[in-house]
Amino acid sequence: MQVKNYRDSCSVFESLRALADFTIVLDDNSTAPFKYRDRCDEYLTLANTGPWNAVANRMLLSQRAFVHGCRWLVEMDDDIVFSNGFQTRADVLSLIEEAERRRADVLLFRLRDLWESTHQFRADGIWARKTFNVLVRNWFYYRSITLRDPARRLHSPFFPANMHPRRVVVEHHVAYHTGCLTREARLRRVEKYRHEDPDNAFQRDYEYMLSDDGLRVAPVPEEDVPILERKIRLEI
Repeated sequence: MQVKNYRDSCSVFESLRALADFTIVLDDNSTAPFKYRDRCDEYLTLANTGPWNAVANRMLLSQRAFVHGCRWLVEMDDDIVFSNGFQTRADVLSLIEEAERRRADVLLFRLRDLWESTHQFRADGIWARKTFNVLVRNWFYYRSITLRDPARRLHSPFFPANMHPRRVVVEHHVAYHTGCLTREARLRRVEKYRHEDPDNAFQRDYEYMLSDDGLRVAPVPEEDVPILERKIRLEI
């Protein structure tokens, strides 16, 4: 997991510890140290003046996981909560077996953006098509890797230049995203990307987050409601 000024509003670090045999946290220029740093199996810090570079960070995390013998990676963001059925290490092992069976390199969950409530998510347009990388084969074990230079990329594929990973969407699990839950949070996110990447050189224009055109919401399934209520401690 990569973090910056981590807020424990979704119990994400505890979720990661429950899912993974070995936890690695990369703290990217936080103004205060990660408060769970003594509970990480490995804690890394960056100190630079460049923009947040998710690609470079993920490459570093993959390399450190390789050093520790980790062949599969569970990826977490600090505003993500997983659905019922993906809460324990046994759940992860079951998903790894599925990945091996399907010869997948990346397993993705449908990403559901919680919308104005922890009991509903946005379900129209681009919001209905989002996915989230959850389980990734550690490609540092790939014998003939040719690395791309990550320096000029912020949000894009981070696999070796000569590797074409097989991505599979797992339909029976969901990743709930809390980062767009309120309009205030959406405004903050858009302004952040305007500041970091005003020409959209690294990522698409995020103005769509402020549009309510075609707005349609759907209810969170009953089995996931207790998980969200237990883990999410946001002031809405």
